[in-house]
Amino acid sequence: MRSAMKRLPIGAIALALAACADNHPPLAPTAPAAAAPAPVRTSYLTASDSSVAAGADFYVSANVDTAAGSEQIASYLARVHFDGRQLQYVSDVAIPGVMRAVNSSDTTMITVAGATATGLPDSRLFVLHFRARVTVTNPTLSLDINELNTVGYANRTTSVQRVKSVRVNRALR
Repeated sequence: MRSAMKRLPIGAIALALAACADNHPPLAPTAPAAAAPAPVRTSYLTASDSSVAAGADFYVSANVDTAAGSEQIASYLARVHFDGRQLQYVSDVAIPGVMRAVNSSDTTMITVAGATATGLPDSRLFVLHFRARVTVTNPTLSLDINELNTVGYANRTTSVQRVKSVRVNRALR
């Protein structure tokens, strides 16, 4: 009887261990679901005029089309290239709620980094103020977007398509 009592707990333990044994082979990891493609955005420059008299003020805004996607832009790094014989950089113009750092040490390129916690209020990344050195028709300008991130921390730099032509908005100041 005593040996049967000893065997009973050992048998119960063995039965419990056998019940817990996993006879199912491990499943192979599944590939993550394909993420939706990032919305394509268009980057472009807008100038206050297409013709500027010598000594006159001239404004340029760098823009990223927000209508192409619902994600809000939170930070960026961009460069505006210009002809230093035509234009002289004067200052940047504040956009409410957006902090920025402007590097104008190059006479033909302005680098601007900007950020906001809540997203840009409109399509403008920044606005630059220039003065014409000479009378200029169709100033030479170009925009490079080096970084573009959303408020959700998604990098959208590769989804930006650059428009090479400069748009004109005479209301820009």
